[in-house]
Amino acid sequence: MSNQPDLRTKIGQLFSVGIPDTQLSADTQHILQQHHIGGVILFHRNIQSFEQVLALNTALIQSSPDAHPLLLSVDQEGGRVARLRDICSNLPPMMRLAQVLDPDGLFRAGALLGRELAALGFHMNHAPVLDVNSNPDNPVIGDRAFGTKPEAVIRTAIPFGRGLQSSGIAAVGKHFPGHGDTAVDSHVDLPQLNLSRDRLWQVEWPPFQAAIEHDFAAFMTAHVNMGEHSEHLPATFSKYALRNTLRNELGFEGLIISDDLDMKAIANSYSVQEAALKAIQAGCDHVLVCHSLKDIPDTIAYLMSAISQNQLSEERVNDAYRRVMKLKRRYIGKQAVPDSNYARSIVNCEAHQAFLELINQENPQINEARAPLLEYT
Repeated sequence: MSNQPDLRTKIGQLFSVGIPDTQLSADTQHILQQHHIGGVILFHRNIQSFEQVLALNTALIQSSPDAHPLLLSVDQEGGRVARLRDICSNLPPMMRLAQVLDPDGLFRAGALLGRELAALGFHMNHAPVLDVNSNPDNPVIGDRAFGTKPEAVIRTAIPFGRGLQSSGIAAVGKHFPGHGDTAVDSHVDLPQLNLSRDRLWQVEWPPFQAAIEHDFAAFMTAHVNMGEHSEHLPATFSKYALRNTLRNELGFEGLIISDDLDMKAIANSYSVQEAALKAIQAGCDHVLVCHSLKDIPDTIAYLMSAISQNQLSEERVNDAYRRVMKLKRRYIGKQAVPDSNYARSIVNCEAHQAFLELINQENPQINEARAPLLEYT
């Protein structure tokens, strides 16, 4: 990872993409390699079984160069958002998990999940949710959150994220600058939030401050318009929200990842190319394009053109690339394919099931293993 790559390679490293299949096709591999893509995020459409996920992750790892290994990520929160349902241990929704476990138990739950994800070859989990679910009519967060008050979220979400990272999985706190008080789902449209900075400092941002203090690897942005606090733009596109607030005021030095640029809060008004440029300009170091792999070649070309036209600085690209590679060194290091025998001994193992049974015995109502699958990031 020490050699200095060219600019096109650096730009490719700023993307994690969704792929269309349950296997690594020649066409997908060509796009990943030709454009030096930094990571792949798996969704329900990519996942069929334990053996298939293990084979897919192995193929992805083997297809990427040692200098720029693919960052393999997934949304495995628990409850409604569980890509690896019935493959990994089925954790209940975080709101309910937080009701029955103390901080030590939550750390253990995060570590349990982290061990299973790492054994399958993943490096990053897009969890935990740090949003404070202060709006009971919120259509997208709900029981994905750990609590309805910032103190409760800090007490419970932070140890869960620490547990993930103790098992070698990068935790992604989401969704900055806050998605808990929305009345609109950003998968459908752009939520409009009018909250004072006093309110944001008192409710939305304390969990992110706590996550910074506990060395969370990454934060994910929210596609929400917070008026003047996000320059009347989606926060994902706001230098004020990301650079001024998250970087300078809160002091976050980790990786800033955009939420999926294919979500309608963004896609209703911007092309993938425009969205990627605006997100990186604003301060995102890594952008998710989860459903438009075919647009990646044009998007890379668009960003190269933006640099030549002085719309995007090489300094911004270099800073983002540096943060991507720092995280990869920490959570990938020397690249290795998952060991199938070890994975079988860890994933959904008896010890993990015994832990979950204890949780369910305390509160039988928390078993949500058959809740509807949601394609949320």
